[in-house]
Amino acid sequence: MPLVDLGRLGFDAGAHLLVKHGLAAVAVGESIRVSGQAPGWQAQLAAWCQAQGHALQTPTGWLRQPALLVRRGSAQAGRW
Repeated sequence: MPLVDLGRLGFDAGAHLLVKHGLAAVAVGESIRVSGQAPGWQAQLAAWCQAQGHALQTPTGWLRQPALLVRRGSAQAGRW
C-alpha cells in the first residue's frame, strides 16, 4: 500500500496535492496510507476527504495514529 508522507506540510500549504497525487496512483476502492507532522493534519485530511468524496478510515485513537488510510472514491473518476 503506497505511503504519502506529508511531513510538516499542512493542507493550507498544498498537502492536498500530495494526497491527490497518491490517490491517482491507485484504483477506485483501493487505499493509500497518509502520514504527517503538521499540527492538525488529521482533521484537515478528514475534511478534505469528505469534500472530495474519499473515505477516511479512522480507527479508535485515530488522532494518535502515525498514518491514516484513505480509500479512493469514484467522484474524481467521473469528472472531466
